[in-house]
Amino acid sequence: MNKFILKTAKDKIDFKVWSATDICQKWWTYMKPLMETNPDDSPVSRNFKEVFYLE
Repeated sequence: MNKFILKTAKDKIDFKVWSATDICQKWWTYMKPLMETNPDDSPVSRNFKEVFYLE
């Protein structure tokens, strides 16, 4: 089963600030055994094809 999570960021700077927080770093380390990760423990991300969009 594939699972994913979505975190929206206003821009790349917002993501960099968020990803540098202690809680984010702890979460990545905690989840490392359950997901594909980069060398810094951040999750590997891929772009998804948008299938539909609701407002």
